[in-house]
Amino acid sequence: MSLTFILKNRFQKPNYFRKMSELPEGAPGNFPSMNELKLNIARKMLGSDIGYRPIQQDRSHLLKYLPKSQAELPPRSMEDSFLVGIIPLSKDKILQDKYVTFLGHVRIGRLLEDMDIFAVMVCYKHIVNPKLPENEVFPYSLVTVLVDRIDFTDYVPKSNEDIKISGHVSWVGKSSMEVVVWLEQQMSGVWQRVTRALFLLAARDVNNVGAGIVNSIIPANEREKQILAGG
Repeated sequence: MSLTFILKNRFQKPNYFRKMSELPEGAPGNFPSMNELKLNIARKMLGSDIGYRPIQQDRSHLLKYLPKSQAELPPRSMEDSFLVGIIPLSKDKILQDKYVTFLGHVRIGRLLEDMDIFAVMVCYKHIVNPKLPENEVFPYSLVTVLVDRIDFTDYVPKSNEDIKISGHVSWVGKSSMEVVVWLEQQMSGVWQRVTRALFLLAARDVNNVGAGIVNSIIPANEREKQILAGG
């Protein structure tokens, strides 16, 4: 049985992927760095159990918090999952070593890796479960199923300027979520688009055995209706 057949039949996904549309940016502000976002999400998803452990902690008790249907979860809009972060290349020299090649170019592979991780963060923000106690660990496992497409502009990112990463959920199935993520870099006071991509993620239960039902999506305005309709 081919992997393509398994993916098509295992995960519900939209009949057609939305065009590369996204919500407009809000007013500029101070955004958290990618490292801050990673640490914050990791603590909420894993609790104190961060990092490698030879014997994984049993999380089966979290299964009782998973909903049986989407009716148990409040609908969410695209704005609810909208997230922005910064890759601070202009200030962090150690970070530059990780993101810049010996020729002085930004490592595209590193940026794509960040976009994948960021899509998981966006999905985490989308999921709201009223049954889950405030200080309890996140009862889902989020898995990237596929990247539908990646579009690059002709803008070449600078190795000494911050890169802004943004994204939001653009479609939801029963246990799957489509996320649009894009990168921008400021040049002469204007944010220039670098790339954007569509990710399809699946929510699984905490033991990664069964599907995890997620919040449905309801457009909050006309722009969201257009995106949901594929415009």
